[in-house]
Amino acid sequence: MAGHKHIDIICVCVTMIAIVITVLFINGKAFGLVPVKDEDAEAYEGTTHFTANDYDGSWDTASATTIMLDGDQVEIDGPGAFAYDGGVYIQNGGHYIVKGTLTDGSILVDAYNSSKIWILLDGVNINRTDDSAIIINQADKVFLTLARDSVNTIKSGASFREEAVSDGRNAALFSRDDLTINGRGSLTVLSEYRHGITSKDDLVITGGKLSITAAQDAIHVNDSYRMTAADLTLEAGDDAIHSDKEIYIADGTLLINDCYEGLEALTIEMDGGDVTIYPRDDGLNANGGGDIFGKMGGERPGGNPNMRPGEAPPSMEETTAAESEDKRKTDQTGTAAKAEDDQKADEETWIKINGGNLLIVNETGQDADGIDSNGDIYINGGTIRVSMTDNGMNNAIDFGSESGGVCKVNGGTIIAAGSSSMVELFDSGSTQPSALYIYSQGADPGTLFTVTDTSGKEILSWEIPCSYSSVAFSSGDMTAGETFHIAIGDQKEEDITLEEMSASYGDALEQGLGHKMDKTSDRNPDRQNGFDHSRMQEMAQEETEEETDVSKLIIDIDRSGRITLACSLIAILAGLAVSAGYKRRRK
Repeated sequence: MAGHKHIDIICVCVTMIAIVITVLFINGKAFGLVPVKDEDAEAYEGTTHFTANDYDGSWDTASATTIMLDGDQVEIDGPGAFAYDGGVYIQNGGHYIVKGTLTDGSILVDAYNSSKIWILLDGVNINRTDDSAIIINQADKVFLTLARDSVNTIKSGASFREEAVSDGRNAALFSRDDLTINGRGSLTVLSEYRHGITSKDDLVITGGKLSITAAQDAIHVNDSYRMTAADLTLEAGDDAIHSDKEIYIADGTLLINDCYEGLEALTIEMDGGDVTIYPRDDGLNANGGGDIFGKMGGERPGGNPNMRPGEAPPSMEETTAAESEDKRKTDQTGTAAKAEDDQKADEETWIKINGGNLLIVNETGQDADGIDSNGDIYINGGTIRVSMTDNGMNNAIDFGSESGGVCKVNGGTIIAAGSSSMVELFDSGSTQPSALYIYSQGADPGTLFTVTDTSGKEILSWEIPCSYSSVAFSSGDMTAGETFHIAIGDQKEEDITLEEMSASYGDALEQGLGHKMDKTSDRNPDRQNGFDHSRMQEMAQEETEEETDVSKLIIDIDRSGRITLACSLIAILAGLAVSAGYKRRRK
């Protein structure tokens, strides 16, 4: 069989093209090539808190499927959805508009795991007595948009049917995948059974006015909770917002009128917004993500006020189903189960407040903390007001000092008042001065606390709501070395000089109060129990540097790059094989 007279040239060209493509994909960034990534995709691991789709509450509805709810009847105009089991079944990606009332049914989303689904709630009232009112069983991501000026309500009953419980559903709005709520309407969520909104993945709220009342957690998230530009009012028998990983607040208004704990997560970060919390226990709690009460469905210490007299906590079957569901979530390939509590004890936990306004008032907590971190606390900005009752062993601000944790103040305005029995100093390595003032006699609720400079200029002032015997405070107007005048109503006045970045004043030493008051920065948290942990970490890092250098190239190549690399190598081998075969035939 005759070959092409230029076969050698063709083979060489194919080989060179394959080599060029391979080099470009391996070193694409160096040549200015950036792979296109879907920031809304399940597998995306970017650092952005919000995507363009998260913010988009006014997407085009021209081609959307319309779903009309009328009691126990459903009318659908368009593809992708059908009436099912007294409700609606959405099976395809796309856009949907939902209006009307559903007497006793659910909206169920069960699509491909690569599907993105937009649902516009435009004046809906969905009630389900024995199951979740909205169920997102599978999708890549769902955008639940509240139409401008619309009023929407979803409600679930006090007990769920066996099928729902065994499937792990535990909220009026239940999602297994990423969920975003946005728009300019309102949504009321009422849940008499466990949680108001549950997301087994991420939950993002970027708009709308939400009111959530739940028997246990108002919002319960397995992965990340992020919010901005929304207005939330929450009431919960347990946590107002619980996340097994992170809570991030960029902006918006969050009012928690009643809860056991306010915000609970592995890490909590606040960049802005207005957050007001009236807890019965901790206001903010960065505790490593553990929540035995949330998982077991039982009562918190002190009782759950939303449980009716004589009402039993969820059964063992319900508890087992909930625990199994928490462990059953798989990755996008469907091959690996991910345990949500995997090595949580070893993960970093902290609270960071960079801006915004935070108010925490607890009039009843005897053994509670306003801001509580099992690790560190960093206050870099914002206005913080914490008031805990003087009765009991509470702390206005508590951190893991016993395990090397610190509370650093680098900015912001702080007044944190409460008991003096377990009070702690801020870290002396802070960049903004702070002081702890202890008044052994104690002040009544509503007593004005003021700090003024030598010229009489008011630096800080607050009629502290609860009784108190200690006040930790800091302001950008305070300077180390200067003298300030402290006044507690008309009961106590004293001048103090800030000789250090963090120090205690008042009659703390005379009364022997504040036995936890130690300057954590005077200890080296990296040298505990005779071991230099810092050096151990450096040695471990040195040992892995060579491996890191060798594997960096492989890590930097994304999935498409690896596929292209494989194809390129195949093309090279094929070109060489064809060339060699042709030469043998010619011989």
